[in-house]
Amino acid sequence: MKNNVRFLYIICTAVLIFVAVFSIVSFVINQSENEPNFSFSLVWNTYGISSYDSKTGKLIKTKDATEPNRYITFLQLSEEQYAAIWELIEDLDIESYPDVYDPTGNIYVTPYETLILSVKAEGIDKKVAVYENTLYFSSDEKARKFLDVCRGIEEILTGTNEWKKLPEYEFFYD
Repeated sequence: MKNNVRFLYIICTAVLIFVAVFSIVSFVINQSENEPNFSFSLVWNTYGISSYDSKTGKLIKTKDATEPNRYITFLQLSEEQYAAIWELIEDLDIESYPDVYDPTGNIYVTPYETLILSVKAEGIDKKVAVYENTLYFSSDEKARKFLDVCRGIEEILTGTNEWKKLPEYEFFYD
């Protein structure tokens, strides 16, 4: 009888340990599936005053203000927003772009706009910078695609409540 109780105790303990380990592993797997498997950052706007970094969640409306800290918030994107942004980036084939991209060459505008898109994903670690954005004037399909992707990401970011809660710009460019 004593041996049967001890055997039953060992079996119950083993089952409890198995259930606990299985639960922990399932939780970890589900957590990693829910986390995006890529990160990105985007700098945009006149002189590159706005930015977002998905690793930190830091969203900056403008660096050009008398109190720049008032224009900083943190944004945690939803799964749907991440999926929409990844779809835009995936269609871009970002690795086919040079690090500094200027398809129009000799066209200059002021004030200029900066676009810098950085992406890290499985097998991808790429940053593409357009320092004086003249992509609007390009008839090149690749240039239009880059601009459209950056604008699509920008629309998602500026459509959030976090962005809308930030103060209006103090300064505008003519």
